[in-house]
Amino acid sequence: YFENGSTARTYGSEQRKEVDVVISSPLRRCLQTASLAFPTAVHDGKADPRIVCDELVREAYGAHYPDKRGKLSDAKHEFPWVEFPPAMTENDMEWRPDRRETTTDVVRRVAMFVERTLVRRSERCLAVVSHGVWIEMFLMHYRPEALDMGRKRVHNCDVYRLQVVSEWEEPDGEARLISVDISNAQLVQNPVKRNF
Repeated sequence: YFENGSTARTYGSEQRKEVDVVISSPLRRCLQTASLAFPTAVHDGKADPRIVCDELVREAYGAHYPDKRGKLSDAKHEFPWVEFPPAMTENDMEWRPDRRETTTDVVRRVAMFVERTLVRRSERCLAVVSHGVWIEMFLMHYRPEALDMGRKRVHNCDVYRLQVVSEWEEPDGEARLISVDISNAQLVQNPVKRNF
């Protein structure tokens, strides 16, 4: 997450005008970043922009304790403006101390997110606040040239902008996804200066 709260607020205030909804990992560090970068204002009882939690964009499950989700009740108490899915359990049922998700598992979740969530939302501009491994798997699966075919890494606070266009058909009245084109994936900025 953004180590420097003022940096997150500055970046978010620049982007906030464009963003219709923020989709965040349920891990505390992402909820903090989403809340700092896109502070929610309430207008007529509705949050703007909405921050929606989605388990599909979380870090690889298992083995590393920092990647374990905290209790849902604690997250709701700390982040009352965030919308949590009704099916989310109180405790993290996916994390296991003896097994970490493989990259194949993460890519499967990335594809599920694109097909089930990203292309089905009505909003036009979405911000996704996630983790390095998840973002790398997303880019390597859909736009590997954004990471120079795997020779580059995603770093903390990197911001990527991309365009998603989906094509649907409804031959029998039921909408079916035909294709998804993800283009123009590029590193926009890293608002935090790193001295390595």
